[in-house]
Amino acid sequence: MGGLYDELKSANEEKNTLNRLHKAMGDEDFKDFMKAMKDPTISGRAIHAALVRRGIKVAGASTITSLRKTLNENL
Repeated sequence: MGGLYDELKSANEEKNTLNRLHKAMGDEDFKDFMKAMKDPTISGRAIHAALVRRGIKVAGASTITSLRKTLNENL
């Protein structure tokens, strides 16, 4: 494939919230994040607050809630 395909694929990956979070966190923290996302005893607001404290940009707690819903539907 040509360069345009690679550019479009890269742009799509940058828009993907999970990919952006993974890059911002690193592997170990991302594993903990995913574990928390699957744990119903940890609120979306708590996850969002922890990310913000670590300097990781997330649009809002509602973004975490939506992402969590999508992840858990796909289990």
